[in-house]
Amino acid sequence: MVDDSLDKALGRDVEVELGGKMYTMAQLTLGDWRAFRGWIRSRRIRDFALYAKDLAADEKQRVLVELSSQTISEQDQVSEFITPEGMIFMLWRSFKHGSPDLTLEKLESMLEDEDISVLNAMFEGLNTEGEESPPPKAVEETA
Repeated sequence: MVDDSLDKALGRDVEVELGGKMYTMAQLTLGDWRAFRGWIRSRRIRDFALYAKDLAADEKQRVLVELSSQTISEQDQVSEFITPEGMIFMLWRSFKHGSPDLTLEKLESMLEDEDISVLNAMFEGLNTEGEESPPPKAVEETA
C-alpha cells in the first residue's frame, strides 16, 4: 500500500526484536479481528469439550451448535484481548503480515519465558509517541 493509505493514517507499524530477530507489528486489520472472533469461539468449544465428558451425546451436540453460532460481542473481544493468550494471538496476527511463516506455536514458544509486561510494552508501542494508550477497540461481529 502507498504511504498515505488508510492503514498509515490510522496508525504506524512498530519494529520489535524477539528471539534475536526483528519483527514488524503491523496494524491489525478487519480480517485479524474476524480471525480473533473465530479463535474465541474455538476456545469456548474446546473449554466446553473438556468439561462435557459426562453429558449425553444429544446434549453435547445441542450445546456445541449453540456455541458455534453465538455472536462474539465487542465486550467478549475486549475481555479476551487483555488475556495473555488473547494478546499473543493478536500479536501473532500482527506479525504474520510481515512474517507469514511465523506460526502461533513458534511465537508462544518464543514468549514462554517472558513477563506479561513484554506483551503490554509491545502493544503500547503501536500508539503514537506521547499519547496515552486507549483500551483495545474491537470490531463488532455481524451475525
